[in-house]
Amino acid sequence: MIRAAFFDIDGTLIPMTTRKMPESTLSTLHALKEKGVRLYIASGRPPVHLTLLDKALTSFPWDGYI
Repeated sequence: MIRAAFFDIDGTLIPMTTRKMPESTLSTLHALKEKGVRLYIASGRPPVHLTLLDKALTSFPWDGYI
């Protein structure tokens, strides 16, 4: 059973070409959350830089940031 998943932002959650999180990615994240998987952002960006990113990313109920 997967209990947690960690995601980078640039090129992983948000493609470099569009700079927006695809709806399919958002749907998958919600499905994982519904199954009880804890979801984290793992990035070298300071947390304050998240506010400059796509609203779909910043409004998602992440479990943490490392």
